[in-house]
Amino acid sequence: MANKDANTILKANEAYAEGIQGPVTDLTNSGQMGYVTDIRYYHGAADYTRRPVIAFLMEGPAGFKDLPNPEKWLACLKALIELHPRSISGLDQSLELEYSENPFGGGGEMMQTLAKVRRNRSQPQFEWVEKIGTPVKYFWNGYILNLLGNPETNVPAVVSRGRSTPYGLYPDYTAFTVLFVEPDPTERWVVEAWLCTNMMPMQGPRVEGGRDITATPESVTHSITFTCIQQVGVGVRQLAQRFLDAANQTGIDPNFRAAWIQKAEADVQAIDYTGYVPNMESAKAVSV
Repeated sequence: MANKDANTILKANEAYAEGIQGPVTDLTNSGQMGYVTDIRYYHGAADYTRRPVIAFLMEGPAGFKDLPNPEKWLACLKALIELHPRSISGLDQSLELEYSENPFGGGGEMMQTLAKVRRNRSQPQFEWVEKIGTPVKYFWNGYILNLLGNPETNVPAVVSRGRSTPYGLYPDYTAFTVLFVEPDPTERWVVEAWLCTNMMPMQGPRVEGGRDITATPESVTHSITFTCIQQVGVGVRQLAQRFLDAANQTGIDPNFRAAWIQKAEADVQAIDYTGYVPNMESAKAVSV
């Protein structure tokens, strides 16, 4: 075990670990599919399992400042991004390569030459389960109607409110920015990160109705895809690491969390003639 770190974990900034702060398996010692296995380095054969991303709202739309209760609008957006999503998908920074291809002789071989390297785009998609009173629906419909446009005029309602901001409807007025961080299993180190800006909803929440008295009422889930210009790479991972460092887990152990209620409600306590303790007292009263 003494050489586990030296032989299993790549040194900081060595080879492909450049710019990565957390532990990265050294491929040179972790292969176990050769002639025989080498159990001394079994640690390096541990599988990577992708963890759920953590979303941090970085910027809200400047247009919120021209709406009534701007702090409430921003607080609700932060909660919807960071606390309410049932799922987040559509994040991608995979590299794709394109090659030109021409015949190599007459035997059917082809000469392939690199032509272009591309990075896949991210299109973040959030899913929210609707709450009583349909607040998720009202928020995103309000966002669209106030900042992006009315279906009858294609002019956002904020214009009719007498905007006080000193510029037109530039994207930072109508869009927001989110940092998405994939942590390691300890949530101490960044595995990957996406910084997505110019985020605006590409569709509103589904607002539908119907009637079938034989069916069981269903919950409603809103799935909304957002526009995105992304930045990825070492600098974004360093930013994400600062956010993970700030999310310090020291002292947070749900097993030691105080009970959310410490005593029975007053009206429950006032009923002193029935229940477990009164039952015990009654038994004592009739004991010989």
